[in-house]
Amino acid sequence: MISNWTNPQLRALRRIHHPKCEMILQISMILLHRKRLQKPKNQKDAARIFRQLARAGFGAKTIFAILKKWDVDDETLTALEGELE
Repeated sequence: MISNWTNPQLRALRRIHHPKCEMILQISMILLHRKRLQKPKNQKDAARIFRQLARAGFGAKTIFAILKKWDVDDETLTALEGELE
């Protein structure tokens, strides 16, 4: 078992699979269900969901994880990254 997490890739892997991250994703999915938001069909729907999650206080990392889980295309994701700045 690896006890020393000095390698940056291992730390990143640990951070991704951290229970807190999973809990935040579950909370965000519950919010989406409560607001009756469904998987986006086009770029406009993806942007709307992105803005609603941002207003709800979720971070960009969580929002992009949800959109990637919903198979939003990379072109839309890069356009939304520009919206953050």
